[in-house]
Amino acid sequence: MIKMARDVVATDKRRIQDDDGDSLSINSDGALSVRDCEIQESVDGNAYYVEMISADLADGSSCTLGISVDTGGNKVPHGRFSVSVGGKAACYLNEGVTFTGGSAITPYNINRNSDSLPTHSFVENPTVSDEGTNIETDFEGSSSDGRPFSNSAEPGSGEKEFWVLKKQTKYIVKVTNLSGSAINVKIGYTFHDHDID
Repeated sequence: MIKMARDVVATDKRRIQDDDGDSLSINSDGALSVRDCEIQESVDGNAYYVEMISADLADGSSCTLGISVDTGGNKVPHGRFSVSVGGKAACYLNEGVTFTGGSAITPYNINRNSDSLPTHSFVENPTVSDEGTNIETDFEGSSSDGRPFSNSAEPGSGEKEFWVLKKQTKYIVKVTNLSGSAINVKIGYTFHDHDID
């Protein structure tokens, strides 16, 4: 598949690169149609969404999304995690985790005309015996005056960094309630798959 940056302007001849880095020339008599790569992945049926919701998560408690990246092949997910909370909370992304169990979560193909599903597995609230390495920490929720983490339980949400996860590795996204009362939590993951060597 040929991918181009979204800011390319069509001229009579454009030089672009394919996934292998080979240069290609395209001659055009009209406008050159260009799509953002993430949009193209959705159109191609290669983009997915998975989420978990934890209602009434007690103060000081955590909920966890477990991810097992393609344990038998060479597919890796590229994407963003999102977290929405009903009050102050700490959010962690950990790599190289050891976990078992949990309730299976079915990911959805964003292109509702495609039956394709990813080869990764997702579970809600697995039993974690080794939390691995923390690679991202973030905090959600803010006070009514806009200052993060004053003594308030205001809701918040945020999208995290764009991550290319490591093949055949387990991850967790853990959210810990710091609000002082029970809150609702949603953890989402929007991603697309790529083969790697």
